[in-house]
Amino acid sequence: MDLPEDLAAVVAELDAAEGEAARLVEGLDDAAGAWRPRPGAWSVAECLDHLAVINPVYLAPMRVALRAARERGALRRGPARPGLFGGLFARQME
Repeated sequence: MDLPEDLAAVVAELDAAEGEAARLVEGLDDAAGAWRPRPGAWSVAECLDHLAVINPVYLAPMRVALRAARERGALRRGPARPGLFGGLFARQME
């Protein structure tokens, strides 16, 4: 199934991020993965664990909304554009 260009770009970015994360931890032992650069800072293992835990939290409501839209017969009209608060949130996370 061919994806629209914007969705294909998102998939490519996710694939690239996964590959980069794998390269970053390649060869790390438990001690190196748990090392903190300063007290209170997150280790590599904690950062990756955070992503593994928090991503499903964001994806769950997206799946609910997608399912509801499909049930209503709503069609995609183009790339999703964040509203005011969504845009502020995205900029804060970057």
